[in-house]
Amino acid sequence: MQSPLSDAPRVSVLIVSYNTRALLLESIASVVDEPGVEMIVLDNVSHDGSAAAVAERFPSVRLIRSESNLGFAAGVNRAAACARGHHLLILNPDARLCSGALARLLEILDRTPRAGLVGPSLRYPDGSSQAAAFRFPGLIQMALDLFPMDRLMASSFNGRVPEASQPVQIDHPLGACMLIRRAAWEEVGPLDEGYFMYLEEIDWCRRARLRGWQIWHQPAALAIHHGGQSTRQQPDVMFAQLWRSRLRYYQRFSSPAYNRLVHALVSVGLQRAMARAGSRRAALIETVRRLATRDRTREIARGLGARVEERAFDNFAAQRDAALGLATGEWVLFVDADERVTPDLQTEVLRSIHQPGGCRGFWIPRHNYLMGRVIRHAGWFPDYQLRLLERGAAHFDPARVVHEGALVDGPVGHLREPLVHFNYRSLGEFVAKQERYSPLEAQRWLARFGRPRLRALIGQPLREFWRRYIQLHGAREGWLGLVLSALLAYYAGKAVWLARRATPERPSATGRSS
Repeated sequence: MQSPLSDAPRVSVLIVSYNTRALLLESIASVVDEPGVEMIVLDNVSHDGSAAAVAERFPSVRLIRSESNLGFAAGVNRAAACARGHHLLILNPDARLCSGALARLLEILDRTPRAGLVGPSLRYPDGSSQAAAFRFPGLIQMALDLFPMDRLMASSFNGRVPEASQPVQIDHPLGACMLIRRAAWEEVGPLDEGYFMYLEEIDWCRRARLRGWQIWHQPAALAIHHGGQSTRQQPDVMFAQLWRSRLRYYQRFSSPAYNRLVHALVSVGLQRAMARAGSRRAALIETVRRLATRDRTREIARGLGARVEERAFDNFAAQRDAALGLATGEWVLFVDADERVTPDLQTEVLRSIHQPGGCRGFWIPRHNYLMGRVIRHAGWFPDYQLRLLERGAAHFDPARVVHEGALVDGPVGHLREPLVHFNYRSLGEFVAKQERYSPLEAQRWLARFGRPRLRALIGQPLREFWRRYIQLHGAREGWLGLVLSALLAYYAGKAVWLARRATPERPSATGRSS
């Protein structure tokens, strides 16, 4: 009896792409004609024509069009689930293999039975060397990242493995190009989807090493890696994701005492960075810094008897839908971490869901507190939220990736008692959150309307300011109403700008760009 992989390709190449059309095509071209190779590309809702270009130019490539941005780890796992190869080559869309590289990587797996993963040497497009082999990160590397010392950045003190002329065992490669033995993948498991971006390859290698698999660096194999072409499209979001991933890694593999040292170091280092940053960047750094000083969420929740589930973040609607699917009760009440259910609201909820033949969902008003005061104008009150849902009759609109909205199959009612929502303690927190939301609002715009016209850059913020300050009486909130209306108008314009930047211009019938 033949094994399931007896007639399988030797290597399955897995590429997860996000708005890197030109580089993605170069990446595919560098390996698609290699013998014994199948190619799988998962596109994370790119808006630059990546998926269409792959389908047109490389019809032999298996193309998976994700309905939402899964992140890197989840994208790789979904592609790997479709792969038939004896080995898996995880290749970044901004990386391409040089001639003979794949064969040299395969040599390591062929002659070293316990080699679970092998990575190549990396070069930038200008030919300069790029760090590709590392020791597992620790406090010294964290300190050098927070308090850089130029002379040590490329040294072994910072986890770099010195360049070698022969294959050498390492702790982990840079994740731009990794050839993984299928037997190791199946034993170790897929990438941890708790990492939306960053450190997922380090986590996998750590788990592989614990199971006795070896990680190798093959200097004779070469790949060109541009670096950061997807992540630089949303730098602030990726900055936060980087630090979330780092803290998650140490929590998974280090002792509580070690984690306390890590968190203290990160808190001090980011406090120093805040003092040197501009106001907007400082607000973002402060948001991330608080992860290192307060993030005992899981332990606290479990200690209070809550069931804790973890899921890689892709967008808010998908997160809510996932939570809805995990619930077991007949009714679900969604409450955010910065919201409170009052005793009166609790009583009204219990009374409403037991009404026979009643509604299948309920809107709940919110009292929004900004800088210690309730905001009753500029669209902040009554701010109804459809949060109380009959589990079997509701799901969340996938088109609304931010400011998510539930869709209910049946009648919907309104409650009178409000949720208490402690939005922002300072304008800095408000700005940091809007910075995170802007790319998601741009995705929402593209999904609903396509590429915005140039005039929307002016019209959209003006309409938003008029709506907030005049129509919704933001002027009655005094100076705070003016500031909030102006900031929300600015970020409405920024979302339009990001949406335009994410999509190529298309000439109109008159030859002009819209």
